Amino acid sequence: VILYNLTTGAETTLADPGDALDIPTIDGNHVAWVTDGADVMLDTLAGTPVFAALPGSGALINLTAGQVITSNPYTILVHPTIDFGTIDRVEFFVDGVLIGTSKTPDANGVYSMNWDTSIYHSTVKVIAYNKTGQSTTLAEVTVQVGLPYAGK
Repeated sequence: VILYNLTTGAETTLADPGDALDIPTIDGNHVAWVTDGADVMLDTLAGTPVFAALPGSGALINLTAGQVITSNPYTILVHPTIDFGTIDRVEFFVDGVLIGTSKTPDANGVYSMNWDTSIYHSTVKVIAYNKTGQSTTLAEVTVQVGLPYAGK
């Protein structure tokens, strides 16, 4: 499957003839797939997930750099939006370890995850994925935890 740009004349190979396209094939912001009727479908993705302010706040995430966390567990809140499609999931990492995945936002579109601050301690990273598998890092912030550290 070759995508041909009529404006520039550029060709982009999305799949070789022998490739199975039963799942979407993504190249940059282009996606190709085959329907049940064996039709080859092409589309251009319009954008990537972005942040919106948390309801009632101008903040995008309820953490700031250098913030001291004094509760356990601490609930991390983020409000990602997407300018195409639907968010599939939001993953939450602390110190490089996946602490959980949220697939269901609350009524305001906020995703949350409880963080055991006695185990994982400082750098929080949040990644959102859309239905086609594209991802973007929504936040990466280092905080301080003012509680005893059991460590991992």
